[in-house]
Amino acid sequence: QAVQLGNPIIKEPLIHAVLEANDAGIIKGMKDLGGGGLGSVIGEMCHAGGVGAEVHLDKVLLKEKDMAPWEIWVSESQERMLLAIENKDLPKIEEICRKWDIEMSLIGQSVEGDYLDIYWHGKRIVHLPLDFVTAGVEYERPFKVRSIKKMQEIPLEPNYRNILLSLLKSYNIQIGKIDPYKGALYTVDEAVRNLVAVGARPHSFSDGLNFGNPEREEIMGEFHESCRGLGDAARFLGIPYVSGNVSFYNEAFGKNIPPTPIIMAVGIIEDIRKAITSDFKKEGNSIYIVGETKEDMGGSEYYRLIGAKSTVAPEVNLQYLKDRMEEILKAIDEGLVVSCHDISHGGLAVTLAEMSIGGNIGAEVNLAPIGFMRPDFKLFSESPSRWVCEVKKGKEKEFEEIVKAKRIGTVEGENLKVRDGNRWLFNIHLNILRDAWRSALRRYLG
Repeated sequence: QAVQLGNPIIKEPLIHAVLEANDAGIIKGMKDLGGGGLGSVIGEMCHAGGVGAEVHLDKVLLKEKDMAPWEIWVSESQERMLLAIENKDLPKIEEICRKWDIEMSLIGQSVEGDYLDIYWHGKRIVHLPLDFVTAGVEYERPFKVRSIKKMQEIPLEPNYRNILLSLLKSYNIQIGKIDPYKGALYTVDEAVRNLVAVGARPHSFSDGLNFGNPEREEIMGEFHESCRGLGDAARFLGIPYVSGNVSFYNEAFGKNIPPTPIIMAVGIIEDIRKAITSDFKKEGNSIYIVGETKEDMGGSEYYRLIGAKSTVAPEVNLQYLKDRMEEILKAIDEGLVVSCHDISHGGLAVTLAEMSIGGNIGAEVNLAPIGFMRPDFKLFSESPSRWVCEVKKGKEKEFEEIVKAKRIGTVEGENLKVRDGNRWLFNIHLNILRDAWRSALRRYLG
């Protein structure tokens, strides 16, 4: 048995060389050489691109002498990348590799057709169809997408103070349980919102897909719809999934978990000094809500808490998300926004409470600018693509010229005070909010 040995002295300049080549726009395809070595990577790249491959194993750079062709083909030696480069760009990649003191070699080319041809010192030793070498066996498991009949109960108005304190102590419920497709879109929406809230431009995703028994058609239907939602969102936003994991058969005593797609999102901030946090910063600053609040309460923590029923799950408008994302990132980059928090679990009320708790500063908020709807929907709706922004005093006009938003209040005092027009809904001291928020994990674990 052998263990691959990493070489950090090569790894670092290799990373820089690949990044420089990518910035130069000369990489047409790329994969790292991991499991299976060239035997996996060449077939995967060419099969995905709809072309054949011609490979000369005697041109491959070796770490040891006298390796047999089959050993070269399956070697998993570390710190290696396979790049697809057009002939006209070969001088450029050679220049970049010389600059970073990285060895490289031209080992083959893509060709018309769908065959893999491997040569050893001019002699063809393999001639196989790529479908046989690379393509996996496909089995289309039957699935059933359940229909969703829209309904939403309209409860009596609650005690707003008690509801907010209860929401601060509670855990989240999944929209995907109602509609797996909308739930997947919402998961991506929230991942994007969290990055944007600190000033980061979304760059890539990694997913973890957790579902019940796929042998049941309705569970396979949930998986199908969740994947469809994740794919639609990523394609529209132009953000790739660079890795992922699927976990099936999550069930106990015949009961399956709800569809649970998890997203890890990575963002980039060009200047880390411009990154912001979610806590309120200074009294006198203005508070804005970005995004449209709707009466789509399906899957909301508020409806779960009061026992109301709704199948009206929030609908993500990807173009709207993208537009608001660009606006907020620009405002943050220009130094107009000093704190930002996405609106999700618990709605606007929980967002305002968490920003107040974090900054140890209160706020006075008027919900009237949000529009005509009941105050509990304004406060507790979990509609997607929404944020709360704290804007520097005196910079409101500049912010409004960039961001489509509504001014709803001011940072001030030691209480979170909320009204809807002339009607006061609650007035809660920061210490009470903080105690409720801190008790959530303890209450959940018992």
